[in-house]
Amino acid sequence: MKTVAELSKELNISTQALYKKIKACNLTVGNGGLKVVNRVKHITPHGEAVLKGKSPSNQSAVTNQPTNEFATYLQGQIKIKDEQIHSLQEENARLVTALENVTASLQAAQALHAGTIRQQLESGSTDTTEPKESKKHGIFARFFGKASQENAK
Repeated sequence: MKTVAELSKELNISTQALYKKIKACNLTVGNGGLKVVNRVKHITPHGEAVLKGKSPSNQSAVTNQPTNEFATYLQGQIKIKDEQIHSLQEENARLVTALENVTASLQAAQALHAGTIRQQLESGSTDTTEPKESKKHGIFARFFGKASQENAK
């Protein structure tokens, strides 16, 4: 095994560039590409082959299994999301129908009210539901205004 510094000298690239390449190739301690010994990262022969572009014989077996598991997981998530979308579409259709019913009821109530107003106007009825205007008085007019109005009469 070689350290990151040793392999970067061998490949004639900076350690930063090698770390970027390690990240791009998805080499981690968990997948056997790196090992940490005494807090120093070492690159395994498998990781070195991947970084140099050589394909080791067992590389496809190591990378395909997690990919297949992940693909299966994602397919399950897609099915769940499809079911959620379907239920939301059904709920949306139900709400649109309810909104159409409420709109029709409001239009019928408005037409009924308009007919009542028209009938009152045609019959000349003075009975309206609007309150009659009353003259508002201030606080002094309430106390002193009544007396002065009664005196004026």
